[in-house]
Amino acid sequence: MSRRSIRSSGFTLVELMVSISLIGTLLAVFSIFFINNYQSYLNLQQNTLRANDLSNGLQRIARVLRGLNAITEAKDNILSGFAYFTPRDTTLSKVRYFYDTSSRTVKVGVTPASGTAPNYTYIQSSEVITTIIDNVNVTAPIFTYLDLTGVESSFTTDTLKDIQTIKITLTSDKAGIYARDYQLQTAVSLRNRKTNL
Repeated sequence: MSRRSIRSSGFTLVELMVSISLIGTLLAVFSIFFINNYQSYLNLQQNTLRANDLSNGLQRIARVLRGLNAITEAKDNILSGFAYFTPRDTTLSKVRYFYDTSSRTVKVGVTPASGTAPNYTYIQSSEVITTIIDNVNVTAPIFTYLDLTGVESSFTTDTLKDIQTIKITLTSDKAGIYARDYQLQTAVSLRNRKTNL
């Protein structure tokens, strides 16, 4: 009788191994499900941050370009001219937007005016360069230029005065296996060149 009670109160080795394998299988399935969902959440968060960075950068560039006074260089990924860079500025600064291929960033260089009016000078060595947007992928030109009729054109030094609108296109790099690349675009009409006032 004592032998029978000992046998009925315990687990056999086979039952123990089956239980461990079932628990292991359930844990593996749960961990795969959890890891995939967590990775999707991280990618969604990363995509949202990149979209916000692009949007903020686009707005910062558009705000300055809208008040651009004169354009000195207009290429696919470089745009230079004179503008009030901040609302506090009382004199025009030389502003240069450009794409840095080594760091894959869009940057702005601002050279403040020196001297007295009307003979301001702009010393290249006093240019302050700031990164506007990181992780930019140049699949299309950042800047495209439109004439008075809204047609995209190439402009020479003599015809830069004919640029009426600047289209800005920014594309972010992908991040992660489920990430998306974002492309935002806006068109900025130059306030000082409007003809419908």
